[in-house]
Amino acid sequence: MQNENERIKNKVKDMLKTIIDEVDPNNVLDLLIERRIVNIECREKIMNEKTKKERCRALIYPLLNCAHKEAFIVFRQALEEHYHWIVERIDENKDDFSSKDLDETKVKVIEEANEKTEQCDEVASAESSRLLKSCVFIIGFYDPNENNPTSDVIKINLNKSADIISIQQIPAKMGMESAAAVYDKSVFVTGIGNQSNEIWRFDSTTSNWMQCASMVQCRRRHGVAFLGHILYICGGWIVSQNRTLDDVEAYDALGNRCVHVGRLAWAVESSGNCVPFKSSLYIFGGNGPNGKPLGKVQVFDTKSNTCSVLNKDVPIGDSFLRAALWENTVILLGVYGNCIYNFEAKDFEVRKEFKTDAVYCGLAISDGFVFVIGGGRVENNKWICRDDVRYFSIENILNNQPINWKTCFESKLPKPTLVYAFADMGLEP
Repeated sequence: MQNENERIKNKVKDMLKTIIDEVDPNNVLDLLIERRIVNIECREKIMNEKTKKERCRALIYPLLNCAHKEAFIVFRQALEEHYHWIVERIDENKDDFSSKDLDETKVKVIEEANEKTEQCDEVASAESSRLLKSCVFIIGFYDPNENNPTSDVIKINLNKSADIISIQQIPAKMGMESAAAVYDKSVFVTGIGNQSNEIWRFDSTTSNWMQCASMVQCRRRHGVAFLGHILYICGGWIVSQNRTLDDVEAYDALGNRCVHVGRLAWAVESSGNCVPFKSSLYIFGGNGPNGKPLGKVQVFDTKSNTCSVLNKDVPIGDSFLRAALWENTVILLGVYGNCIYNFEAKDFEVRKEFKTDAVYCGLAISDGFVFVIGGGRVENNKWICRDDVRYFSIENILNNQPINWKTCFESKLPKPTLVYAFADMGLEP
């Protein structure tokens, strides 16, 4: 048994040395930041190291010291494009490399390789604690039976009690069908203001709102997602012209400017989603210019700023689908039907027995659970909105098992509401 343990330890030691010797953090940090595994402050500390090996050690030390398995899953994905031979070795030895009994060995390898490792302790500690908690921001509450959306903002800590905290209101007119996304420690809200063209930023470290450069084209019912520091704004609808859009804009969060960069293959609004994967954006379904469900999956390549369409349509009829990425799978939830899309298999699987019974809900995945927040449906020509936070194990939907809904009974939203603008902060410090 002791010889077996030594064998495994040596394999892990060799693998870690290979990563440190061959990987340039510049090639993997963008995805780690995009998926909120590493923040900008940590990146700066990593890149301040003098040599490539020192930078790699500074990157991998906090990843190995955190308890959240998503960190290493995303790190593996980040390696795929430039270091496929390392990924093959990781996959061949994944059982050994993921052994919980080897934590001390992993740390020791890096400490032996770099006497300066203690400089990363503070970063590792911050990253470790940050990877234990996820939170979602909801911007604005709206019940169609009442008045216009409010400017209230809350933060929901995603645990089984779903602690809800009210924070500073957004100092802008909230409109219906706005959208939000997260970059680093900030939430960006789009499609608000009197002309539905404003972008506002909430800095979670200072709790302050700031108005950003406006969109080129006003819009509602659009999809948004960050790739790196660029916020892509896809499709949507101009209420004054009753026109569905096919254009794509890019807002630079560092340069604070917004420009037109391309067009979708199909004009689309009310998709309810925009999923970033590698260097592309996936838009599942939505409504076309005729107001009917489109059913297409559009793929916008941000390197060439061109759009293609998958040869398989969305297999459920709902036009408004919330989507969340889990490893290589997209979870798609609609009011009447749900499905999953696997990037490796390039195919859909329908989950007929699972329904949310709500549209315009918030959606997030944290620590192996899917959280569905608020939303509503029409009954007898009247909206019935929800004020609860529900969750279930992601294994239920991945393995097509009966869904065991649970409710965070200790907390409710301030009021029943449709959820338009929400943003999953992910693993928040």
